[in-house]
Amino acid sequence: MHEILNWPEQYRKGPYFENATEVFDNKTINGNWTTFIAETDKGYMLGFRTNETRLEDISYVTEFVADYFDIFDPINNESPILYPIENISEISVVPYGEYTKYTSNPTYDSYVYVSDNLEGGTVSFYILLQANNDPGEWPVKYRGQYMNEVIANVNDTSNVKVRAILGQIHASSVK
Repeated sequence: MHEILNWPEQYRKGPYFENATEVFDNKTINGNWTTFIAETDKGYMLGFRTNETRLEDISYVTEFVADYFDIFDPINNESPILYPIENISEISVVPYGEYTKYTSNPTYDSYVYVSDNLEGGTVSFYILLQANNDPGEWPVKYRGQYMNEVIANVNDTSNVKVRAILGQIHASSVK
């Protein structure tokens, strides 16, 4: 498990991925892809680059712990999720102890940056970012995680628009 703990306040940029190098930057994954944090006109986003010109599918799964984010409302409280966030589905919440949580799995449009040296074709994405709150900082009843999941086939490069699903699991919902 990767940890992002004790970041100075000025680097807590939430969904922008800025300075999230410990987890997301320069990781080699299958298909000769390397992850990176792309700075684009839409802001900082998760990117994938390769020196190959032949497309390989992207499968990227990572789990991390952060000490500052909100697992109950990550979209509105600047938790690390795919960014930018556009066209969010309707979000409703229900009480969850002293907090609220989503009643369903919201979806939203986001972007992933893909190397622009590819010669065309289609690449399949499977991205799963699993964020856990710090178990040392939260009572058992409030421990949990949320997942950002993207499953898509794209035939574009640079800023590629994808539809993301956000799911939540809380300690009391696990039996």
